[in-house]
This record gives sequence, structure tokens and C-alpha cells, in this order.
Amino acid sequence: MGFSTETRTRSLDTMPFGSSLQLDMEVWSGTECDMGYQVGTMWYGFKNTTSNRKPEPDEGLNIPPLPNMNEPEISANLFNGAVEFEEMELISGPKQLIRKPQHLKSYKGSWSETDHVLFKGMNVGDVVEFRIPGFGPPSEKLTLHATKSKDFGILSFSVNGKPAGSEVDLYAGIPMPSGAIELGFCEPIDESYILRVEVVGKNPKSTGALFGLDCVILK
Repeated sequence: MGFSTETRTRSLDTMPFGSSLQLDMEVWSGTECDMGYQVGTMWYGFKNTTSNRKPEPDEGLNIPPLPNMNEPEISANLFNGAVEFEEMELISGPKQLIRKPQHLKSYKGSWSETDHVLFKGMNVGDVVEFRIPGFGPPSEKLTLHATKSKDFGILSFSVNGKPAGSEVDLYAGIPMPSGAIELGFCEPIDESYILRVEVVGKNPKSTGALFGLDCVILK
């Protein structure tokens, strides 16, 4: 366990350019791992030649953290009974709302079916509501799974008009699963649950008020 460094150098002296040059980088590994890239570019040019890429010395110290090898493995049964947000009925939301399914297989952690739904265009105070089908007349325990990221907000929840669980800060420096968010035991109305999600604030470090929702597990 640790870091490895690979350096690739490519000379393009035989490739003249007049006004711009774009290079694509190859992904180093096809396996699941965290990778940090640093790029150095040098070219010959007249004294008034400019670049739209400025030095970023702080990024040079931004070393990816080592994984925690002591974390318990995620049970394969963690998402049994899950209702996916991709399939959930959206009842209401702000006019500017954009729902975007995203595959998360390239990130560390476990999501139901390795994806979630990103909710863009959200601001503090905005609300979205979903209808979740119930499995029977008795009360059921609802557990929500979401995603944390650098531009996500703080959410509060209610089910069928009653507060459910605590506020959850979904900010994190890199995308990761939120873990189980317990909404408690709820009584279905007309064999369904109305889940209300409100953006109530954002972490000072967060750059936005977006959020990503994975699934709700009913037991």
C-alpha cells in the first residue's frame, strides 16, 4: 500500500502550431484506484506568447490520501429492498431543477447499482418531493442512501408531512457514499410514502447546493 509515480515525457518539436495546441492525457490504469495528475509543459515562442493555464503550486501538494484498509467490507445485502431514485416518481421540484443519473463505478465506495441521481440547479430553500410505493399497510423502516461531494448542500427530510431523521451535511472533498441515513419507521398513506427533501443550507467549504440521491430501502 502506498504511492507510485510514473513520469511520461513527450517531445513535439516536429509539431508546429500557430495559435493553440490541445493535448489529451491517457488514463494510467484501468483498475479501480485514485490517481493524481500533474502536467508540465514547455514550448518555444515569441516574447508575447501567452498561456491560459496558470501555475497552481497548491495543487502540487494535493496528494491523494491513502485508503483506510481497516474499513469493514460492505455487505452484499446492504441494498436489499431498495427503491432507486432513477425509478422514483418526482411529484414536485423547482422549475430550474435538472435530474441527471450518474454512474459512480470509478469512485471508491458502494452505491446501489453503482449509480445515483444528481439534482442540479438547486438553491438553499428549494424542495423536491417523491412518491415511494409501500410494501404493505404496517409501518416500515425507511433508510436513505445518498452521495457526498464538494458542491453538495445540507438536507432535511420529512415523510408524509412528518419530520424524518436529522439534517445531513452532504459536503465532502471527493465523491463518496453518505452511508445509511435513517428516516425511521413511517406509516404509508394510500400504500405510499411522500418523501420531502429540502436544501436547508450548505457547508462553508461547499461550492454549491446540489445533492445526489441513491436509493431508499424499505424494511
